[in-house]
Amino acid sequence: MTEYIPAIAHRIRKGNQENKHLHINLSGLAIGNGGYDKEEQVKSYPEMLYHNSHGIKLITEDDYNHMKITAQQCSEDARRCKNESNQLTQELTCQKAAHCGAEEFFKPLISKNISVYDITESEVKAEFLPITTFLNLNKTKEILGVPSRVKWAPCHTSWSKLDLITGNLPYISETLNDGIPVLMYSGDLDYLCNYIGNLAIAMKLDWKYTNEFRSANDHEWLNGAGLARASNGLTFLQIHDAGHMVPKYKPLVALQMMRQFINGEAF
Repeated sequence: MTEYIPAIAHRIRKGNQENKHLHINLSGLAIGNGGYDKEEQVKSYPEMLYHNSHGIKLITEDDYNHMKITAQQCSEDARRCKNESNQLTQELTCQKAAHCGAEEFFKPLISKNISVYDITESEVKAEFLPITTFLNLNKTKEILGVPSRVKWAPCHTSWSKLDLITGNLPYISETLNDGIPVLMYSGDLDYLCNYIGNLAIAMKLDWKYTNEFRSANDHEWLNGAGLARASNGLTFLQIHDAGHMVPKYKPLVALQMMRQFINGEAF
């Protein structure tokens, strides 16, 4: 889950401001196929099923038009969840928003045995196997400074309904306003946190260079490996032919992406 990255950045910045004796050098955020804000991203599901960049139509036009209506209703439910002031009412409202459209949005994939992480693959049963193997290598643990006795395993945290709905966009905006660069990258075969919704989030961010980013031109990156939009420290990168976890699908492309970001090179 990538929801925690902006929150951790916010906590680091706050700690740096409050504690003069302990400073963590936060120099940038890189977030891949993030789940940022349901109010905005839920509207991308019908688009990804019918208007994705690969021309793969997973639903009919009638289903698409109906799903757009549902997505708009779910978006409005999410907005009500965020704006509700009564704690009890908010809990009920957020629970409704969290489950809104779940069956309708995912049924087209489930019925065809298509992975939510890659719309060109069947449902993945061992999605974390390569990661688990790599992180449990003794050499990997040694480089990362992890004790050899520690074993890595994937976990699926239970998030509160409020956290899932309310989003973390202000934390990203404040990071950018402090001059800390942010890279939002997205494999364009992922459905769960797809590139359409991720780009919509990047365009929605409210920060001091909002207008400059929105008016920036999309351009090819790395000889056609992706499509980039960048301005004043914010970069959105659509990685072609990659699923939910870009390094798993495109390791060399991901390596070059991170090298550029860490070195402060323009995309």
